[in-house]
Amino acid sequence: MLSHSYVLVVNQQPEDSQVLEQILSHLNCQVKIATSREQALRLVGQTTPYLVILTEDQPQGTQGLVLDLRARGHTTETMTVVALTDICALSWMHQEETPGLDGLLVRPVSPDILSSLVHSACARYGQCSL
Repeated sequence: MLSHSYVLVVNQQPEDSQVLEQILSHLNCQVKIATSREQALRLVGQTTPYLVILTEDQPQGTQGLVLDLRARGHTTETMTVVALTDICALSWMHQEETPGLDGLLVRPVSPDILSSLVHSACARYGQCSL
């Protein structure tokens, strides 16, 4: 079990949340689900997650959320923020449209890829162990 932090899923797509929760539970990760922007910001303000997964399909509005999450977190330089998207969502491919986003997680989510992402984010955060 991880100590000191958690994975935050900002859930706009319920079906994505279920898949992510199943995979993350097999990895023994503490997971918190935020169903709104306000809830996500409140959770990050209380305890900074080492990994944030945004499940929104469109980049519109995400840029502001990412910047707000980073501003609210206590260790923002080590918090990894990724967006879950479809392979055909070309609008996500321009990094300048989503500053602050560390990368993309593509549907369908592979347990091996998610495991690698969790381990990398945890190592970057430096205050958790798997």
